[in-house]
Amino acid sequence: MSRNARSGHNVKAKAISNRKSGVGPIGLAARWFLSLAFVLVALIVGSVGAFLILESAEHAAARSALAYARLVSASGDRGKRDAERTAARFEALLPQGGSASDETLILSGAAGIKPLLDMERSVLNKRFPDAPVRAYGTMLGHAFEAQVPAGVALAAGALSRGAVIPPFDFGEERPASAAPRRAIVTAIGHLHAEGACELEAVDGRRL
Repeated sequence: MSRNARSGHNVKAKAISNRKSGVGPIGLAARWFLSLAFVLVALIVGSVGAFLILESAEHAAARSALAYARLVSASGDRGKRDAERTAARFEALLPQGGSASDETLILSGAAGIKPLLDMERSVLNKRFPDAPVRAYGTMLGHAFEAQVPAGVALAAGALSRGAVIPPFDFGEERPASAAPRRAIVTAIGHLHAEGACELEAVDGRRL
């Protein structure tokens, strides 16, 4: 629950502010429904679940568990959906350096909304020009809250097997030239928020 939801004073102040700007509760609801209608037209919803076990190397070794991948980083941000600001926020979340670009698999959690999709492609082409990109929503549909965990699970599976994933859409994606040593899972929310996770392959699957 947000701070505004817990504080009647803050909620009242926010309502007054909306009234002064000429946007009342009905206007806000109308904007929300219009945004939702646009989103539903632009994306295909999928029914997806993902279960991940995240543990330290020491804990995994103590129970003789094999690792699928090493989670290097997970980051997120949110802000005004201005095209330039959104692109800058998203680019800042992407990892630096690491494996050669052609050994980096990018699993895009793109929702399929064209302005956001075009922005993501532009940033990824700039940062990782040789990395194959796979928009896994093409196969699974868009899973909303489960979208990123599902992408992380797919990335870990691909890294553990050294799998060269074929294009999901031959009209938009190109074949990979090498087995991935690193994977980046991206997320750009249909209404707000951006995120990125980086994973690395584990040699011998022992941490």
